[in-house]
Amino acid sequence: MHDTQPLPTIEIEVERDGKPVRALVVAPHGTAPDREPFPFEIAGYFDPDGPAPRGAQNAFRQNGAFVRFLHWVIAREGPAVPAAQAAARALGSGVLRIVVGRAAQSGTGEPADEDVLGQFSVADGAIVAGSYRPALKHRLLTERGMFQLGPALRERVLERMAALVALELAKK
Repeated sequence: MHDTQPLPTIEIEVERDGKPVRALVVAPHGTAPDREPFPFEIAGYFDPDGPAPRGAQNAFRQNGAFVRFLHWVIAREGPAVPAAQAAARALGSGVLRIVVGRAAQSGTGEPADEDVLGQFSVADGAIVAGSYRPALKHRLLTERGMFQLGPALRERVLERMAALVALELAKK
């Protein structure tokens, strides 16, 4: 897949269960927030005794709050993404899988399970409303790097995150 990019992330130290741990945090501006990150901003945590993140995907633990947020955005915004609409028209009917840009093809020509974010049902060339189903085997970070999204979906994830951060900050 071309034109895909990972979300902008940085590694920072955060408190988790009363202990400092390394976390991979979505950072749209490339800098750490001047506050403790909200749970939905933290993609995952690294084992405190594990090696550095880039080559150590096994030390990475996905954060459920971020994963739920990501799937919520895909379910809500995915059907409006022009590339998804075009793919649905070309498919006609069936299942439209959302595959991350780092996807490697298996021996069968199919993407690896860890590279499939989820799927939509398609009928008559259109994505069926409310049909998104997350893939249970997707992994945010693998030995091939962080998951990648196309530009429109990536932008929508960042926009929704910024809006949710603003809402959370307004509560304080």
